[in-house]
Amino acid sequence: MSNIDLLNAEILESVKANRLDQKLALKILHQLNSGPAEAENRTADDIAIIGIACRFPFADTLEEYWDNLLNGINGITDFPLKRRKDIDPLLRKVMETPVYGKGSYLEEVDSFDAEYFRLSPRKPSSWTRISA
Repeated sequence: MSNIDLLNAEILESVKANRLDQKLALKILHQLNSGPAEAENRTADDIAIIGIACRFPFADTLEEYWDNLLNGINGITDFPLKRRKDIDPLLRKVMETPVYGKGSYLEEVDSFDAEYFRLSPRKPSSWTRISA
């Protein structure tokens, strides 16, 4: 018999012997049986999502993203001018005049914290696709 079962039995005995008010016992039983005790039945595969964060073009939060979807906001734009100065030298190695396509571009990609996600600093840079 588990500790929770022993406590449940003791609470019921206390009510039966008029040592504990029925309403109070009901509250205690509810809290006791719907709280952390459920953890005894969980497996190592169980997970808990405790938060979410995201960034999309024209949306720095999930709420802004959903608003954009609901309002039909198009996130496709020209390649950002301020990022061309970083990419132009690389593109000029493979073509005379750099060509940029339209796409959905995030702002401030240089502030991505690769270390926080345990990625090497080179990995995120490879996520940028260059069309030649």
